[in-house]
Amino acid sequence: MKVFYNFHPIGQGLFYSLLIGKYSVVYDCGSFNQSALLREINSFKEYKPRNNKIDLLVVSHFHEDHINGLDALLQNETVGTVIIPYVSPAHRLLYAATKQGTLSNSEISFLSNPVQYFLEKKVNNII
Repeated sequence: MKVFYNFHPIGQGLFYSLLIGKYSVVYDCGSFNQSALLREINSFKEYKPRNNKIDLLVVSHFHEDHINGLDALLQNETVGTVIIPYVSPAHRLLYAATKQGTLSNSEISFLSNPVQYFLEKKVNNII
């Protein structure tokens, strides 16, 4: 069985992918360097088996340099399971308020209700 892993070179942030045979895992997807992040997301999508979904997506925490690439990553993708930490709505919205003016509408939507965000992306299972 072939195993490929990649700490994608995106600068400040994190995007890690792992391919184990026909299974794919992604750990976080964000960076303050959006051009590098988009380049690496596209590279991952090209390298990942075409008919294969992202089997597991893990979001370690909700800082923008770990989540702001999710829209690009999930575009035209199927995701089996997403694992996210529990953060109370008050704490998520407080974080969003401290970042006023720097978050995209998508990031605000994610922070407002991450479960709904992933349901709209047609994720099969959310933990």
